[in-house]
Amino acid sequence: MHAAVWAAVIEQAMSSLAEGLQVLMDAGLSPPDEVGYELEQAGDVVAEAELAWVAQKLVLLMPAQAESAAVWQINGWQTWLADGQWPQQLAAALGDHGAQEYTQQEI
Repeated sequence: MHAAVWAAVIEQAMSSLAEGLQVLMDAGLSPPDEVGYELEQAGDVVAEAELAWVAQKLVLLMPAQAESAAVWQINGWQTWLADGQWPQQLAAALGDHGAQEYTQQEI
């Protein structure tokens, strides 16, 4: 189940993220809840993210979405930009938020 969910995420996400998403999957972390997530306020979309871990309030932004980081942060979300060492940084953040519980429950 876990691998199937990750496979779907990798297929749906921007192709440039595939290698980094594989790193997260191999680390045993939970897949994101949403691919292409929108933050809404009063029925209006105020920010978009490529990936969202909703329970942990973490989003991964593509470089083109970087300007919306402040909007996410004001609304209590942690933001990560998909550049540089983002897979390792995001893996550490997800690990700190107990995201590995998903994997442990499957064993």
